[in-house]
Amino acid sequence: MKKYKNHIVITPQMHKALLDQKNRTGMGAIAIYKYMNEQDLLRRCEHLTVQRIDSWFTKSAQKAVEGDFIAVMDAYKSITKAEIKLAIPRCGALREDVTLEFINKLNQVFEKRPNFSSKLLLRHKDAPADLTVTKLSNIRSGRTKTLPKRHMNFLEKVISANLQK
Repeated sequence: MKKYKNHIVITPQMHKALLDQKNRTGMGAIAIYKYMNEQDLLRRCEHLTVQRIDSWFTKSAQKAVEGDFIAVMDAYKSITKAEIKLAIPRCGALREDVTLEFINKLNQVFEKRPNFSSKLLLRHKDAPADLTVTKLSNIRSGRTKTLPKRHMNFLEKVISANLQK
């Protein structure tokens, strides 16, 4: 096995800290990489890629270039609660809070139309491709706290069109 002097072993504590930051910010590998690029933080990284960051999350990589790992952790730590609340751009989409009022209206649509199903809704020509039955179920049950703006816009159109009838 080759020994790299600038590599460190990703300990369980380091992995937990990384996942904690991911969960705190809601930013995965792509989003944090884009954020680092926008903030000009990638110039101090040697070999950082989205795939490398993702391999740290999944534990498929047990080692990392020390400077790269530290840079990612520093980037995560630099993101304040206010920035999260203001919806840091994530893969080109802003997020919005899912309110109880929104959930109730969405559930009214399903109650009002007994033959209306999640699968039927998602077949609509304007439905976002990444909005799934599971995500819709999580929204309706209140487990989902924020949504990409494009999902929210689509569902608000559905609510508006079906509750006016």
